[in-house]
Amino acid sequence: MKNLSWKKFLTGSLASATIAASLFSAAPAANASTSNGTFRGYTSSAGVYSQYHVYANNIDWSLPVGVVFYLDGDYFYNYQSKVHNPANSDLARMANVANSRNMVFVPVISPDKNAGGDGITWWEDQSRNGDWFREYANWFINATGTDRNNIWTIGYSGGAEFETFELGADNQTSWRSNGGSIMVGGGGSRGMQTAPNDAAKRMNFQWWEGTNDRAGITNPPTWSAYDAGRQGFDSYGASGYWNRSFNEVWGVNHYQYNFPSILTQALDKAGVKKQSGYGLKGAIGEKYYNSGAAGKYGQPTTGEFSLIDGGAGQQFSNRYTIYWSPNTGAHPVWWPGGIGNLYRVNGYENGFGFPTTDEAAGPNGGAYQQFAKSNGQRYTLYWSPETGTHSLYENGAIGHAFNDHSRSYGWGYPTMNETADNNGAKQVFYQPSNGTRTAVYWSEGTGAHSLNDRGAISALWVANGYKHGFPIADETATARGGASAFFRDANGVETGYFWSEGTGVHTVNSKGALYWYWKQHGFIDGMGFPTHDERVEGDGKVHLRFSDGTHLTWSESEGVKVAK
Repeated sequence: MKNLSWKKFLTGSLASATIAASLFSAAPAANASTSNGTFRGYTSSAGVYSQYHVYANNIDWSLPVGVVFYLDGDYFYNYQSKVHNPANSDLARMANVANSRNMVFVPVISPDKNAGGDGITWWEDQSRNGDWFREYANWFINATGTDRNNIWTIGYSGGAEFETFELGADNQTSWRSNGGSIMVGGGGSRGMQTAPNDAAKRMNFQWWEGTNDRAGITNPPTWSAYDAGRQGFDSYGASGYWNRSFNEVWGVNHYQYNFPSILTQALDKAGVKKQSGYGLKGAIGEKYYNSGAAGKYGQPTTGEFSLIDGGAGQQFSNRYTIYWSPNTGAHPVWWPGGIGNLYRVNGYENGFGFPTTDEAAGPNGGAYQQFAKSNGQRYTLYWSPETGTHSLYENGAIGHAFNDHSRSYGWGYPTMNETADNNGAKQVFYQPSNGTRTAVYWSEGTGAHSLNDRGAISALWVANGYKHGFPIADETATARGGASAFFRDANGVETGYFWSEGTGVHTVNSKGALYWYWKQHGFIDGMGFPTHDERVEGDGKVHLRFSDGTHLTWSESEGVKVAK
């Protein structure tokens, strides 16, 4: 492989693009089918001609039918290429692999007819050959009624280079909507000619490179198929192709690949199996094809079934159900995961409603998914390795407080579901990045506020039997490295809890005269922290001492006095 030609970015034949678009929009054949055949010909609108073979044994045309196109490597004489020998055992065995998955197998001969230079190749005149192939593939898919969402190519050597330099880099979705490409013994890249859209980026691209397929094996001897494949894999990743893999074939050089085995492994890896008899339609079908198709979901194991609130669902072999409702659209739930399991044990759509998002990755290795009921109630299910799966009621005050703290970037993940607690409600969160635990408490009279669940203030409040009511503000840091939190009981009495490392945690009547005197005379910066709870002593006065030595007293007759 050498001297690859290169088109300028975003250029191409307007005529061929127009023809491709026209073919792409054509309706599938009313009765989808094709038969076995060899050396069939196709002439493009530009007058370019080449041939192909069709292997279509035991295809069930009542089900969706995919296609695997095979593109061979370079050669000088026809006898050197398997595509000129339809009885070749590799072709027959690859056909069996494809046909067993209800896919037609189609080896395609390069339109290159000039054996000079580097021989008959796909890549020397890649623009011309690419235009021919895309137009031909569109024509074949429409003529046979095959499934544009399950179209694959497998290319070897120069054919692999053609896949990555041309078919995956230019007008990527003009001839197929989904599927993938398998590169064997090559597959380098110089980047994209046409900026790939999301449909192109989600297609499955697999590189299969022999660990001994290095420089010195091929002509020219300076070219390394392994290195070309690695470079192409990296380049496609940089262009946003996320559904890709690099697969080493140990001990194999350029002339030792087992093509049927690689095709089997590649299609298995992508989850391509014979399709079931259940159809796909509407928003659920669109979601299936636009977010991974068989490679992610597997095959449908049920038809679409009706659910509450005018919704619907459909189940798939990779243990997904795609749900749809008029208010939420179509989104999947994955049952083996923690989120799917919590959704199940809480009654599916009857519990949390329908999913409004797909499951998404959260920070620190976690995940979350949002749900909504027809009555407006909204829930988010959160999972992390440290906390397991728990729900957040988005409509509630605790849910609002959580979201005000930047979702899982602030308090972390819930360690429990919201529960009733002492005539109010409680939920605890854990932040994996720093190990903090935050407890959020709510009551009708105080709203929702947070405490450090591992802090001294929370510990004393609990030890006091919640007698001071619920927090009326979040626990906050104070001057001198301390912390404070304020509480109100059912009678309206408010109590401040103050903590420092040197004094521990102590309580003050935060509506009382001693507190206000402290506030008006420098507060923590002025007197420091209380060294004991505000209390009545033997003289009948209320006493409060501070860490800087100040001693305050209060009585009804004297008011506030500084005893020291």
